[in-house]
Amino acid sequence: MVRAEIQSLFLATQDAPGDYEGRAKAEAGPTKTVVANGTGAGAADLLFHDERSIAGSGNEDLDLQALTDSFGQAFNAAEVAVLRVEAASTNAGAIELTPGASNGWTAILSGTAPKISIPPGCSM
Repeated sequence: MVRAEIQSLFLATQDAPGDYEGRAKAEAGPTKTVVANGTGAGAADLLFHDERSIAGSGNEDLDLQALTDSFGQAFNAAEVAVLRVEAASTNAGAIELTPGASNGWTAILSGTAPKISIPPGCSM
């Protein structure tokens, strides 16, 4: 059985430069999304979680049809409901998400040169 709760909060401020006075402020949230157990809209029936270390300038291909879950069982994802990728603040460079050359996942990566870059200390 899978149940997930995703919470997010966005707070940002910017002080006026130089002789200008004031502050710009943006807020959104908190928001909460609950992913129920199942296979329909807003639901999930599988969970994959992993922490990986990749050598500098290295790469790793994850095949969503050939993973092993936390219980040692084959993990064959038909679709992705939630994706979170976090780059450690100690990383020397950004993590780059790109679809694999063979049967690459293109749900959020499309176009002629699809790529999402996640700088050190950031997540998506």
